[in-house]
Amino acid sequence: MAAGMASAAERAVLEEEFKWLLQEEVHAVLKQLQDILKEASHRFALSVGGSEAVVKQENFMLGTSSTDQVKGVLTLQGDALCQADINMKMPRNNQLLHFAFREDKQWKLQQIQDARNHVNQAIYLLTNRDVDYQFKTGSEVLKLMDAVMLQLTRARNRLTTPATLTLPEIASSGLTKMFTPALPSDILVNFYINLNKLCLTVYQLHALQPNSTKHFRPAGGSILHNPGAMFEFGSQRYEVSHVHKVECVVPWLNDALVFFTVSLQLCQQLKDKGWLEIPVLREVLGPANSASTSAPVCQCARGGTKGAFHQWKSELGFTEDLCVFWLLELQAILVSLGKSALNSPTTTSLLLLGRTP
Repeated sequence: MAAGMASAAERAVLEEEFKWLLQEEVHAVLKQLQDILKEASHRFALSVGGSEAVVKQENFMLGTSSTDQVKGVLTLQGDALCQADINMKMPRNNQLLHFAFREDKQWKLQQIQDARNHVNQAIYLLTNRDVDYQFKTGSEVLKLMDAVMLQLTRARNRLTTPATLTLPEIASSGLTKMFTPALPSDILVNFYINLNKLCLTVYQLHALQPNSTKHFRPAGGSILHNPGAMFEFGSQRYEVSHVHKVECVVPWLNDALVFFTVSLQLCQQLKDKGWLEIPVLREVLGPANSASTSAPVCQCARGGTKGAFHQWKSELGFTEDLCVFWLLELQAILVSLGKSALNSPTTTSLLLLGRTP
């Protein structure tokens, strides 16, 4: 009788704790995430005079060092590079080249555009429910956190991982037609975002003669190509003779990256808190590939014999009713996640530990 009353009391406490987590703490964290991500989204569209319809233009200096061969000013407006005024000193003869964007041209920075879209998608996931909506299971929260974290990770990766391009891809890019006067045939340029920096790379090329004795080996894709890289464009083969890279810091990109990191940490903290209310259960479950612990867990979740509870009872001192309660809760989570392989010990133990196989 006493054991039954104790187990009922334990179950009541656990149910109340989990109910509080779902109804109070989850919503508090979601509100915090919304506020942070809205700030991040605003960074991608800095407005003029509070008007969201007009995005502020910002000028950034390139090549501030006296040794830089390339100098200039870039004008950024949201995700668009609306002006680029570039001066370049040729290494061989010190000739000064000047080229700038045509007035009717803008260059979209796809990395910024993609990152902003992922942030807005994360905000949509967080707000796409009624104000008074109440989560019913921990798996609901886990699914939401996984979806939000996926969008935030993609947003961060777009800013931290520039695209790898081949030299022919750079040569055929529309960027080459943006300038006036037109770029010389032996000059290639590329703009990209790397973390919180807007980068410009200028490649000087040397045309290889048909009778050249050099072994031609075309370079593959890369963020930054080195001198000596070769490629063929049209019917002409080229070799990169000089590479000039200059960059400028964009402060609001740094802000956005900080917001992404903080938001991902909040999501992970909520996942860790909501997955199992009793952390010591992780220790009892043991390693994900441990057949000795995962098999009894599967038996318990399917209503197996009392012998399957032995390890739980002996190591934790739980009553049988309490073991049944928690294992049935875990089974409900597995079902709601849409996992069909419930009879697989490996799949089950991995899921119970918060991972997917």
